[in-house]
Amino acid sequence: MDADTARALARTEARFLGDYPTLVALNAGLATGLLDRLCRDGLARDGAHAELLLHLLERGGAIVPRQDRWVAGEDLARLHAIRWEGFAARLRFTAMAAADLLTGGAACFGDLPAFMAQSRTFGFFNYARALGTGAANLQDTEPWCAYVTALSELEAPVLAPLLPLEGVARLLEIGGNTGAFALGVLARWPGLHVTVLDLPAVAGLGRRHVAARGQGGRIDFVAGDMRADPLPHVAGQPPRAILFKSVLHDWPEDQARGMIARAAAHLPPGGRLIVCERGAFADEADAGGLAGAANLVFARFYRRPGFYEDAFRAAGLTLLPGRDAMLDMLFHVIAGQKP
Repeated sequence: MDADTARALARTEARFLGDYPTLVALNAGLATGLLDRLCRDGLARDGAHAELLLHLLERGGAIVPRQDRWVAGEDLARLHAIRWEGFAARLRFTAMAAADLLTGGAACFGDLPAFMAQSRTFGFFNYARALGTGAANLQDTEPWCAYVTALSELEAPVLAPLLPLEGVARLLEIGGNTGAFALGVLARWPGLHVTVLDLPAVAGLGRRHVAARGQGGRIDFVAGDMRADPLPHVAGQPPRAILFKSVLHDWPEDQARGMIARAAAHLPPGGRLIVCERGAFADEADAGGLAGAANLVFARFYRRPGFYEDAFRAAGLTLLPGRDAMLDMLFHVIAGQKP
């Protein structure tokens, strides 16, 4: 997928997810299998189906009447053909985040720990369940990995060209989920070999993901805890670059600084450390409408790039020129090189 295609798909998804009645109708249609039927064969316009639901889907541009049938509109049909799992994951998560914000928004903006404890959103990312590799662990971990994968598939074509990976042959991605972002990086930087470090269940799902796409020989996975376990080598040698993409905002400032320091220490001289993160939500000119609920729920965790730049300096790295890209929010690419 190229950057223009990724941006076009992201705009289509944001339009569908940004209108409340359309989001409700799409979520209901997904849960009942109605959307899949509309995309595959259409439905007879005979009044035998959920007419209000179909009306809302038509109003939102998801379906259109064609002779005696309801069928998927051009945009929904395209998503169904090339990105259905990813769109479905984003749809489910946006609906969940919006519900959490509507019912518990006062706590979100006040007592954040209370909001996290009561919201489905934060229970969704159950990292403790990802420490095991049994069937139940994989089943519990797969939904949030699918959501992160859906985001990474749209982000990688835009962000990968901004990464300072010239002359780099070995990349370690810490917290790289199923390898979806790494696949996009390889498409832009084909000379790379990538090792992804993530929790055991995530690493297991990642091996399946990249093998299904024929890239098992270029991406390997190491199961571990990035906060405590030794950082791995790549293809038997120290990595020439280490990447954190949408990872460090998950952790308090002291832990994020510690992870940056550990990564910097793992690099050889001349190695590069790269962080890709959304910026501070308060700096956004547009909150993103209802689709923005998926980011608003994490708004208090996003940071300005200066935090990462200061942490790089403290870790002894020389800053490289920063780069930005607008996706669902403004992304910052912060990079530093070890002397």
